[in-house]
Amino acid sequence: MSVRLSESGNDLEKGRLSVNSPLGKAILGAEEGDEVELPLENGRQRKVLIESVEKGAPLAPISADARDGLGNAAAVA
Repeated sequence: MSVRLSESGNDLEKGRLSVNSPLGKAILGAEEGDEVELPLENGRQRKVLIESVEKGAPLAPISADARDGLGNAAAVA
């Protein structure tokens, strides 16, 4: 999934992810190759691998691959 961090709300169909969302907060400031953990409501963790980061714009696109705590691919939403 490729998203652009946004100060407005989420609109994943348009590729925008709010910096105020749990995932947005978790990946804000991440660099290519970083793996960040996102706590889920059920107490589990989802790992997100940052595949690439485009810099230049204040809130640049980030391509992420989410994995659940078992290493299985999972949707990022």
